[in-house]
This record gives sequence, C-alpha cells and structure tokens, in this order.
Amino acid sequence: MMEGQAITEGLSTKEDLPIKVLCDVYKSSANSDMYLFVARSDGLSRVPESLLQRFGKPQRALTLMIDPQRQLARADAEAVLDSLQQRGFYLQLPPAAEDYMQAVNRHSHQHSHQHSHQHNGKLQGGGQ
Repeated sequence: MMEGQAITEGLSTKEDLPIKVLCDVYKSSANSDMYLFVARSDGLSRVPESLLQRFGKPQRALTLMIDPQRQLARADAEAVLDSLQQRGFYLQLPPAAEDYMQAVNRHSHQHSHQHSHQHNGKLQGGGQ
C-alpha cells in the first residue's frame, strides 16, 4: 500500500519525538475495542474524515500525558508519539480477529484430538 510505505519511510528517530504530549483518547462508537489517540492541542482536526466515518462518533474515554517511558495497555508509547507527530493521530485497533480464531482453532483441535484418542481407545479395548 503506497500510503503505508510513505508513512514508514517518514518515521522520525527517537531523538525527534516530543518529550511529553497531553492526549485525548476517544473510544469508537462503531467498535468498542478501537481507540483514537490525538494530541489535545490538535483535537480531531488532523484525523482524516474517512477515518472518522469508519470510527463512528468519537466518545472521549480519557485524557493522559504520554512520554516515551509511559506503559500503555495495548500500545507502545514511542509508536503513539511518533504517529501523533507524523500523522496527527494514533489508531489503536482491536486485538486481531486472527488471534481469536487461532485460539478457537487450538481449543477445537485439542478437543477433537482428545475425543479421537477416547474413541480409538474404545475401539482397541473392545476388540481385545
């Protein structure tokens, strides 16, 4: 994707990152696990209209000060700061659906594997 390539090529070095940024974090009305971080000084002004349409009505969840050492639940503080500087926002997506499906598949595989062992045991035990 050309847009993604331009973004990664324009990443700043750690030395260029702001020391601290006061951020407003918005929760998506369209997806409960999607959050949008913006610098309080910019608000939503730098967020593309197309993203806001997909995001749904932004609902402010919290305001926090982010610095490079800040521990965030599901995001890297340096990545958030870099994205705020380069793009004007950071979009935190929900955990990947693939992770969920892999967990479901692992559980399903383990269950069917256990079931086949039980079934094979009955067949072998009944024939002896």
